[in-house]
Amino acid sequence: MRVRLAVTLGFLLASTSASAFVWPNAAERVEKQLKASDVGARRKAAQRLGQLPESVARRLVLVALEDPDAEVRLAAAGVALELGVAGAGERVISWLSDPDRRVRLSAAELLIRAPEKRAVGALGRALSDPDGGVRAAAAEALGASQEAGATMPLLGHLDDTSPAVRRAVVSALARLGDARAVVPLIGKIQDSRPNVRRAVAVALGELGDRRASSALLLALRDPDEIVRVGALEALGRLADPQATLAVSALVEDDPRSPVRAAALDALARIATPEALDVVIAALASDDDGSGKGAARRALSGMGAKAVPRLEKCLAGQPAPAVADGCALALGDIGDRVAVTALVGALRRGVVRPRAALAALGSIGDPASLPTVLEHLEDPDPLVRVDAIDASAALLDPQKPDGRAVEPIARALDKARRHAGESVALIRLLGQTGSTRAAKVLAPLAEAADAERLRVAALEALGEIQGAKMDAVMLEALDADEPQVRLAAAVALRRTASGKSSRAILDR
Repeated sequence: MRVRLAVTLGFLLASTSASAFVWPNAAERVEKQLKASDVGARRKAAQRLGQLPESVARRLVLVALEDPDAEVRLAAAGVALELGVAGAGERVISWLSDPDRRVRLSAAELLIRAPEKRAVGALGRALSDPDGGVRAAAAEALGASQEAGATMPLLGHLDDTSPAVRRAVVSALARLGDARAVVPLIGKIQDSRPNVRRAVAVALGELGDRRASSALLLALRDPDEIVRVGALEALGRLADPQATLAVSALVEDDPRSPVRAAALDALARIATPEALDVVIAALASDDDGSGKGAARRALSGMGAKAVPRLEKCLAGQPAPAVADGCALALGDIGDRVAVTALVGALRRGVVRPRAALAALGSIGDPASLPTVLEHLEDPDPLVRVDAIDASAALLDPQKPDGRAVEPIARALDKARRHAGESVALIRLLGQTGSTRAAKVLAPLAEAADAERLRVAALEALGEIQGAKMDAVMLEALDADEPQVRLAAAVALRRTASGKSSRAILDR
């Protein structure tokens, strides 16, 4: 009996998804307590709603939201907010006029999560609530309603005494997307609080009306950086060519400045030839310490639309840093149409090898492999590393490519004194997937005096189907070094013939 009880309890504990164990009849008990005349019992039941299975909790929450006791309703509202209970919004509209601030705030917060068309009038009245938190939540709920009737109540409270409420009103108007809000919002671009001014700038951008351009250009001279950044983001959304000159002036900021980054993003979105010229010129001073400067990010963010202008950059004679930036941006975009321009610029010496190799590797077009392989023997060790990385990105063992074997083998022969580079080249031979590579790898897999190279060679052989090097791998199973034996075993598992499998079993 005890064993059966223990097994049953263990099963129940293991199968529950709740954070705490809930007895099978817990839902029935909670439902019964929610109907009790004793308010204390109902409060305890409401506190347990979040512990019930979600389907049950959703049903009982709707019951508890109708309770006459505020504490019960508040507990239920918390669970409804967490679960996003459908139908909860309509049950709390009347709460917006409750004398208890907590109840009013809870109602507004629930209506953010569960908008109700019928709540617009009550929420509009709640914008005059004595509590700023309730007013801000009511504004947010009106924005969430997506009802045209919510616009006018919000416009009437753009001058609320609380900055937090003003910001919530502005954000709600942006969310509604009603063009009637544009002119009133333009008038708030000089609000006394910078966070409100920023919200206004962002809202004007989201509304997408170029009537706001003049006000946003004025905001570019705001003393607070967050406002200038918000105005630049908005001007980028509007993509108004008339903003090009004013925005370009802010590109001269420190390379690490958020204002400079926002200005470059805005110019990339405006995307006129003049705007893109400024962004490309900014590549010359694009080092912000991140490894991917703001100008490059702005160009990359344009996607395929930037490719023709970047190709034009590489067709000319730009400064080395500009050419490298254009190449890397093309790599970020990843459009194979750019490979010809990249290879041509590399051969003409317009773009430096490291940038071109990184870009070609990122694009991943196998057609560029011969060009990449040429740099495996470059005098600069950093270029050789980049060539190895790019080759690895272009090779796929599942698509054998014998043309890569000879250049890699030649580079390997020259790299004997550099163990790390040799290991990388050996692995690259495996990535060719070509049986021709197996002949280069076999002697390395048998070299008992170079464990690291031997392991790499065995791993590489494991990438090549049909290599017919089972004997080499079987011999390696008897090596003294455990890493060699492990590499041989894994390689055999991946490529061994049936005959070799029997030989392994015989051992």
